[in-house]
Amino acid sequence: MKEFFKKPLVHYTTVLTIVAIICGLLIGGVNAITAPVIKQNEIDAQNKSYQEVLPAGETFEVIELDNAPSSITTAVKGLDSSNQVVGYIYIASGTNKHGSMTIAISIDAQGKVLGAQFVSIQQTLNVEGTRFNLSLFVGTQISALAPDGDLVSGVTNSFNTVRALLTDVATVHAEVADVPSDPLVTFFGEDYSLEVDSTFVPTDYVINKQNVKDSSGVEAGTIYELEGTGEYIGYDGVSSGSITMHILLDENAEIISILMPESLYGHTGSFKARNDAYLNEFIGLTISEIQAVIDANVDLKTGATGSRTLIDELLVALKEVVLG
Repeated sequence: MKEFFKKPLVHYTTVLTIVAIICGLLIGGVNAITAPVIKQNEIDAQNKSYQEVLPAGETFEVIELDNAPSSITTAVKGLDSSNQVVGYIYIASGTNKHGSMTIAISIDAQGKVLGAQFVSIQQTLNVEGTRFNLSLFVGTQISALAPDGDLVSGVTNSFNTVRALLTDVATVHAEVADVPSDPLVTFFGEDYSLEVDSTFVPTDYVINKQNVKDSSGVEAGTIYELEGTGEYIGYDGVSSGSITMHILLDENAEIISILMPESLYGHTGSFKARNDAYLNEFIGLTISEIQAVIDANVDLKTGATGSRTLIDELLVALKEVVLG
């Protein structure tokens, strides 16, 4: 046997085999130690990118998609420290003749765009202009696809790709978002209570006022019901219809939401999304700041002039009621 191992070929083969086995064991051992670390680093990096568009999210759950557009590569549900859903994140990719792009966009359950940024953008024309155009959708309704501001021109193909991706995101969001059956729960929590303000005197436009208390009986806000009738351009010419809105104020009298139920929207339905996006501009403002927003948008009523005129009249009527 000793003579056998003295043969050079056998000797080197045996040594190499032993070395290979030892290296394999070492590599396997190192991999067993480092693999979980690498995986965790990947998760941390991914979560960091999610938090950039959804800062309120602390943990994230991947949503399995069925029959989603091919552009949507990832859908994620963002949860806060109480395990409550604070938003949804979508990763979408597309290409055009100028290159490729991938965007990350976060949306709340009611369809408001909370954040949007490019994960990557490989376009040969005015990249910064395209970044700016995407940012104009933050704060708007994903269903409206109406940017909040003037677009940078000269990047038509890139913007068309952005719009196409957002359209796909809107389609998926409508399917996966867990919208509360009672939207007031989102703002006032479970077990809130409503109490009609018996001292309130209705006006032509402001027809009802309710005080809101949370589950502990503490005053949490106020809800005003507004209703009015006005002319609008319908499919058959000029028509007349009513619009009802519920404006939610917090305990500091700041606007926290404006609900315009579709079932009580008597104007052209195809323009409702634009009007929802317009109303979103008032969120976070005080009643005294309403007029400034109306004045700033006085020339932006194209396509829904009659409806916007009525909406403005309702808002001004509320301002007069609240401020006296």
